[in-house]
Amino acid sequence: MRPNCFLEVGYALGRELHTLLMARKGSSLPFDVQTFAGLLWETGGTVEDRRRTFREHWEAVKNRPPLVAAESLVS
Repeated sequence: MRPNCFLEVGYALGRELHTLLMARKGSSLPFDVQTFAGLLWETGGTVEDRRRTFREHWEAVKNRPPLVAAESLVS
């Protein structure tokens, strides 16, 4: 819950950069990123299980469209 991280996430999303939100499972997420597909990780299971979970999440979100078209923000 560091405010500078929210600024950085907003900047990355606004620049249409590939962005992953990750938090430990059970964390309380702020309202403005709850609907954003993030990876809730946990320390249990094998390393290979955690790698597979990460790769599956990355494959699911890597080509997600931008939240806001950048062209409409710049005139």
